[in-house]
Parts: sequence; C-alpha cells; structure tokens
Amino acid sequence: MTDSLLWEDVNEGDELPVLEYPITVKNLVMGVVGTRDFMPYHHDSAYTQSIGSRDQFVNTMFNQALFGRFVTDWCGPDADFRATTLNMIGQVCPGDTAILEGRVASKRREGDDYLVELELNSRNHLGSACISTATMALPSREGGGVKPRLELAKPQIELDPGFPDFAREWLGKESEPRYGAYPVSEVQIMYWADMVEDSNPLYEDTEYARDSRHAGIIAPPMALITWTMDRPGRSGVNPEAPDVGQPERGPWPPRSGPPTAAARFDPPGATATVATISEQAYGKPLRPGDRVSASTELVNCSGLKQTRLGPGYFTTVLNNYYNQDGELVGTNLFTLLRYTAQEG
Repeated sequence: MTDSLLWEDVNEGDELPVLEYPITVKNLVMGVVGTRDFMPYHHDSAYTQSIGSRDQFVNTMFNQALFGRFVTDWCGPDADFRATTLNMIGQVCPGDTAILEGRVASKRREGDDYLVELELNSRNHLGSACISTATMALPSREGGGVKPRLELAKPQIELDPGFPDFAREWLGKESEPRYGAYPVSEVQIMYWADMVEDSNPLYEDTEYARDSRHAGIIAPPMALITWTMDRPGRSGVNPEAPDVGQPERGPWPPRSGPPTAAARFDPPGATATVATISEQAYGKPLRPGDRVSASTELVNCSGLKQTRLGPGYFTTVLNNYYNQDGELVGTNLFTLLRYTAQEG
C-alpha cells in the first residue's frame, strides 16, 4: 500500500470503499495483545455477561485501529492524522461482522495543511456500533507533501451545565505524568497492525518509512493509550485484585505499597466503567524507543443519568501524552460512563 490520494482529487461527498471485518474470539485475543488492555470486558465472557453486556467486546483502541486502517486504505500512507473522534454506541462481539462506511464531509486549507474531514460509521447486525470522524492532512499538487506536526496544544472544554458540586475539587488538577510499562517498540506496533490487518508501510516497512517524510518507522497515532498501559498482572477492574477469576489474588509483580497509578476521580456509587467517546489530537509522531508518559485531569462531569447499565455519571478526563523529552505528543479527551453495575 504505497499509492496516495492528492487533496485536489478528493471531493465533498466522496464515499470510502466499504470494509467488512468479521470478529472472532481470535480477534479479541489479538486485541488484548495489540493494545495491552487486560480489562476483563474484552476477554472474559462470563464476567462481561454478569454485568449486563451481551458478551466480551472489542475495546476502544481496537475500534480506533480499525477506523485508522479503513481511512489509510482509502487515502494511502502519505496522509497524516491530525485528529480523530470515536463515539461508542453499541458493542461488537465475537460472531459479529463490523461493517465500516464513510464519506468526505468537507475539505479546507489551514496554514500549511490541506485537510479533509471524514465521517465514519461502524455497524453490526444490531445497528450502529460506533461513529467516528477523522481529520486528515493530505498531500497536494500545490502545497507538496504533508508536513509532520511537531507541536500541540491542549483543547479547551466547556463545562456541562449539570456539573456536580462534588466534582469541583478535581476540576483541572493535572496528575503527575505516569510512564507506561514498556517503551514504544516495533513489535508492539506490528501487533497493533496485525489485529486489524493494517498494511500501512509506515508501521512495518523499514525501507519505505526511512524514505518517507517521517524518516523512519512511526507508531499508529491512535495507539496513544497503548503506550501507557500497565503490566498485564496489574491491570483489572480492581488494581488490588486485577484477576476477576481469582479476586483474592494480588497483582504481579507484588506491590510494595499502594498502587502508583494517578488518583482517579470516582463519582459516588460508581462501581464500573464503560468508555463512550474518545477525541484525540496528534502532535509529534512516536517512534520505536520513545518512552511515553501520561497525565490525567478531570475536565467535565454530567449530572446523574439513568442508563441501561445503571445510574451513573458521564465523566470526561483529559489524558496528556508526553515523550521522554517532555513534549506533548497527543491528547485524548475520554468520556466514560461511571455507573453502578446491576447484578444479574
């Protein structure tokens, strides 16, 4: 995959070729490996069904990766992601087929960037599972190749009118940056690409990538979260007992003190979490050998809502991603439903 579209050849209303991607248990396993997300929702059917979901389901990063592959299959590797959003409406489980569709919503110039805005949808037999947007910088006959973005600013957020008083002491307090368990590596990049069969040569073809505008292999932009995941034996609903199959079993490696993760805002009564919306922006590309850290700050919270999973609050946290040089390389506005799980 080395051919790429030029900005001038893209028109508002153009449709992307449909992608159908069957989901099997193996895909879920590859998703865990590719994203290092060991939360039981994504590999444990019995646990997931016990909290009211249909079955184990693909995670946020899997959806982001599949949309990323869908987009670059269309536009080619000479385009850069500037921003993406992901709104998760339903769950995609083994036995489903994810059907991805998309269209060009608009195109514009912004500084040195020749941009297109894409509207994307993934559905299964039950209807829409998630919707996404992508802002892409494309090469241009007039402007030449895409210039990689090297600087990034934090987004500005308007507070929910129902923002509860108990959340105000948390508002805008940025935690200390926390490093992920492992550095960016070519192996993990390839696991990510393999889980959605992404053939973008910037992720795996050393010679092609070296001759590209990036002068080397880069990590998929949407993989930001992956680089800050904890070691598998410390990942779970309860960090003190990360294996729901053996809740009496402590984390591995054993902790010498309390969890080192940044303090997390917990609305009253919240016992479970489901991700709903992710809005990412991308700065300097990450490369093998980079070490990524992330800080977190609460930037929004709804009032109490009644949902099909139980009563809860939609909270929005801003995750700020830094490389080893302290440069802001990405941001992720993450809206989570923090709810009281219903037994059954």
